[in-house]
Amino acid sequence: MKKVGLLVAIMIVCVAVTACGCQNNSEDKATSNDANENASQAVDNADAMKNLKMTINGTEVNVAWEDNESVDALKQLAKENPLTISMSMYGGFEQVGSIGQNLPRNDVQTTTSAGDIMLYSGNQLTVFYGSNSWAYTRLGRITDKSESQMKELLGNGDVTITFSILKESTTSNYDPYGTQNRYDVEDKMFERQSGVDYGRVEKDVSYYSTVAGDYKQCNILLPAGYNENEKYPVMYVFHGFDGSHSDQINDGSFLTLLYGNMLQKGLTVPMIIVNVDMYTDKQSEKSAKSEEQLRYIYDKAIDDVAIDLMPFIEKTYSVKTGRENTAVAGLSEGGAKSLCTGFKWLDKFGYIAGFAPDTGVIPTEFYKGTFWNTPVFDKFPQPTEANTPYYLYMSVGDKDPWNIDCTLYYRDVLGQMGVKNQTDYVKGYGHDEPFWEQCFYNFLNKIFR
Repeated sequence: MKKVGLLVAIMIVCVAVTACGCQNNSEDKATSNDANENASQAVDNADAMKNLKMTINGTEVNVAWEDNESVDALKQLAKENPLTISMSMYGGFEQVGSIGQNLPRNDVQTTTSAGDIMLYSGNQLTVFYGSNSWAYTRLGRITDKSESQMKELLGNGDVTITFSILKESTTSNYDPYGTQNRYDVEDKMFERQSGVDYGRVEKDVSYYSTVAGDYKQCNILLPAGYNENEKYPVMYVFHGFDGSHSDQINDGSFLTLLYGNMLQKGLTVPMIIVNVDMYTDKQSEKSAKSEEQLRYIYDKAIDDVAIDLMPFIEKTYSVKTGRENTAVAGLSEGGAKSLCTGFKWLDKFGYIAGFAPDTGVIPTEFYKGTFWNTPVFDKFPQPTEANTPYYLYMSVGDKDPWNIDCTLYYRDVLGQMGVKNQTDYVKGYGHDEPFWEQCFYNFLNKIFR
């Protein structure tokens, strides 16, 4: 009887253990399913809230949003239906309106400037067209309006601000001509900031140029997080006269820092930037060349980029091909060469920019009879519907000592041809780095979107 009793007891324990195991397995499966559902829902929410759009009285503005709980909560409010806030002018420097509920806050004493978007007292939206010092939680900053444009937008009466989630399918409708360019970008955008990954500069990368009949070099900026399993659009950059392939892309150069800061703030897209060397001839003879000889040697870079450099970049790096993924920009003499390259190779370049471009693109009356004005084209090649630039951008400062007339002439000729372009004649700038900085900001902000 003792054996029978012991056997029964063992059977009872086994049944109990089995039942517990089944229950635990069921609980584990339920927990796993819940986790998968939560993860899937989180991905759906992230996709649904990928782009937060802001309009002021129906005018859409570009915003660099902060990555914080306050902005996440604002996105949630606009997720299903647009969130509209009635604003009121206050103090001659801001518009204020009630959000209707409290958002998470982390107030910090801040001196604001035009374009700043702040959360005040946890439940008040504040947008500035002037300056004030107070404790706020920063939500973001409007990036495509100057101080005078912000004052015009917000300083003439109460406004209505609407937030909505911009669905992914609508992003292809972006019009780079739809917003004015900025020329008041703050100095810190061109300086090294803590916590920002500026990518990797590959220096003196060598390739063989059939156009030069020799090896050439270029500097290449790979974006933060560069991954060979992903593909990236490419921007080719021409330096100025007597410059080199390390002028714009180098450790600590303004373009390297600007691009890293813009990418970190979501103001541009991941891309590869190639600093072209315009000298396209035998390297051993470079030091003996005169200015006139250099001028004509630089013309050869127009073909070198398309025939030799682009295939090398596409073979060596993880690159998106096609004109929709390729841009060219340059300054001064490089601005003239970028226009020539873009227009000669319209099938390869969808985005073209020339910052205070020199003469020598098409015939003009400026510097006539000098080697500076020997034109590459008799006239601009006429784009077709299939190869019209997605964005054509030129600019020149009103204090530029050389290239005001030719830049505006290029604008007028292109306009007469029916070629859409955005050409800015900018007050207060000359022919120097502070102007190039502003121009590159604008171009980086608008390409490949």
